[in-house]
Amino acid sequence: MENNGSVDIRHDQDVPKLHLIASDLLFLGHHAAGEQTLKLVQDMSNTNYSASRGKVSIQEYGKKYSEWQATARQLPGSKLVLWSLWGRI
Repeated sequence: MENNGSVDIRHDQDVPKLHLIASDLLFLGHHAAGEQTLKLVQDMSNTNYSASRGKVSIQEYGKKYSEWQATARQLPGSKLVLWSLWGRI
């Protein structure tokens, strides 16, 4: 929702928790997915900050939101880890 030229960000309290998910992915050996998740969190945080300051339009924010969803859905798992007999237990 746009409010006086700035985008009103709601329900973003769970964004910092993505660092914990990235940490788990890295620990479990899914390095590419963990690194992409960290980049995703950084982009989300920067965009949310800019949008709340009126530097990102609602249309641009909607486009970024769609990109974030696509990135999250396409996180690559490590086939070596997935196929290993014991994984990272």
